[in-house]
Amino acid sequence: MKACISMAILLLALPLCCGQVADRMVAVVNKRVVLQSELEQEVRVDFMLRSLPLSQATSAEMEAMLERLIDQSLLQQQSVTTAMLDPKPEELAEALRKLRAGIPGAQDGGQWQAMLAAYGIGERDVELHIAAQLRLLRFIDLRFRPLTRVDRASVTAYYQQQFLPDRIKQGLTEPPLNEVFSQIERILVDQRVNDQLNTWLATLRTQANIQKLAPVSALSLRDQP
Repeated sequence: MKACISMAILLLALPLCCGQVADRMVAVVNKRVVLQSELEQEVRVDFMLRSLPLSQATSAEMEAMLERLIDQSLLQQQSVTTAMLDPKPEELAEALRKLRAGIPGAQDGGQWQAMLAAYGIGERDVELHIAAQLRLLRFIDLRFRPLTRVDRASVTAYYQQQFLPDRIKQGLTEPPLNEVFSQIERILVDQRVNDQLNTWLATLRTQANIQKLAPVSALSLRDQP
């Protein structure tokens, strides 16, 4: 089962590229500026990945994304730039392939390019987005996972109270605990890492100097094709 680390905060801001955006500062996080162009760019990528029309990018959606960018900035300020965190070219290519496989129509090269153009982004922007996401995931793993432990009692409790009831509801077989022990252990470790991450983020926010400089508005579509 895939890790369930707060994917909402793992969509990282992309460098500026397509589209002409009225660039202004919308927030400052410990002297690190968040630009309107970054915010709009991230919304475009996020909506493409969720297959949502940009017309639904309301001011509420923009505000929620700004909060995510603030969290991301706080985490990025805590990480040390190192080659160990950088994905290899083949890892990046495979991650892009999987991403496209999960988007209807994106497997076709022509449709993929048309989709990128419709959202005002390029494939290189998506690659940079994936690379940043992978770096942050590795940073989180290095910080929290080595010290995160799950005992057998916790695995057994999850198996009895959640795993088996869920299987029964779905009409699936009921495997013995020993066959799914490692799977459940990974789930619980992921949950605990996620909890530690959220607690740490809350602490970072209380210690940070965060200033929002202007109210955000719905995404401007004036430059869309």
